[in-house]
Amino acid sequence: MESIEARLNKIENQTRQLKVLSFILLVVFAGGIFWISRIHMQTAGILTGHQFLLVDDDGRARGGLALGPDGPFLSLRDAVGKERLLVGLGNGPHLTLRDSGEVGRIVLGVVSSGPGLMMYDDQGQARAQLDVGKSGPRLYFENQFGYQATVGNYFVPGNEDLNQKLRAMAFDLSHNTLGVIWRAP
Repeated sequence: MESIEARLNKIENQTRQLKVLSFILLVVFAGGIFWISRIHMQTAGILTGHQFLLVDDDGRARGGLALGPDGPFLSLRDAVGKERLLVGLGNGPHLTLRDSGEVGRIVLGVVSSGPGLMMYDDQGQARAQLDVGKSGPRLYFENQFGYQATVGNYFVPGNEDLNQKLRAMAFDLSHNTLGVIWRAP
C-alpha cells in the first residue's frame, strides 16, 4: 500500500500538470479567437454601429454619422459646436447648410414631388425656390413684405380651367393676403 506521502506527491504532480494544461489551452483558445477576429477584420474591412461620433482634441463633438428614425444622417459642427451641415434621408435625400445661428439657409433635396433647391433668410423664412415638380419647372421668390413672383409651370389643384391656361410657362405676381396681382399669359 502506498504511503500517504507518496499519494500526496502523486496528486500534487497531477494538479500541477492540470494547471499547466489548462493554461496552455487558455492561451491557445484566446489566441485562436484573436486570430479569427483579426482575419475577419482584415478581410471584411467593415466597422458597424448605430452612431459614430467625431470629436476634436478637446473631446467636443464636431460631427457624427447616426441612424435616426427617418434613416441615416451625417452632421458636421463648427468650432463652437453649432451644426452647420446636415445630410440625411428623412422625407427623401437632402442637404441642409446652416448659418452660425443654426438656421437652415440652403436646402437641396428630392421629395416625392421632385427635386428642389430652397433658400431662406436669417429668420428661416423661404425667400427663393427652384424646383421641378409634377407640373414642370418653377422658380419662386418671396420678399419680406409677402410679395411673391413665380416663373414656370404652375398648376392649381382642382381648377382645370385655370390649369388649361397655365399649360405654357407662366409669370405670376401675388401677395400672401391680396392673392394674385398679375399673371401672364
